Amino acid sequence: MEVEELDKLVTEKMKSGDSKAFLRSIAHWLKKIKNEGGEYSTGDEKEVRTLKSIESLGLLETSEIRNITVAFLTPKAEELMKDFFRKGYYMQDPGFDKLLKS
Repeated sequence: MEVEELDKLVTEKMKSGDSKAFLRSIAHWLKKIKNEGGEYSTGDEKEVRTLKSIESLGLLETSEIRNITVAFLTPKAEELMKDFFRKGYYMQDPGFDKLLKS
């Protein structure tokens, strides 16, 4: 998946608002999960809603264990992260080299 394709999907799902802000949020969450070793656990309701929203785009898989949601990156998310990097969403983050290698 490329950023433009994601932007189109997000725009179709949003009732109003700026899709670019949501794209930045998605880029943030994918990077955060990647930096956590490919999985992220939370019980925070706001984070869970955000993760479920990203999951609806096919970028995450989630499971629930005792009121804790665990999110995992999908292969589609891994490819999208590379396009986010190419398009400048990570702004030359020095830690991104590690993301590309795994």
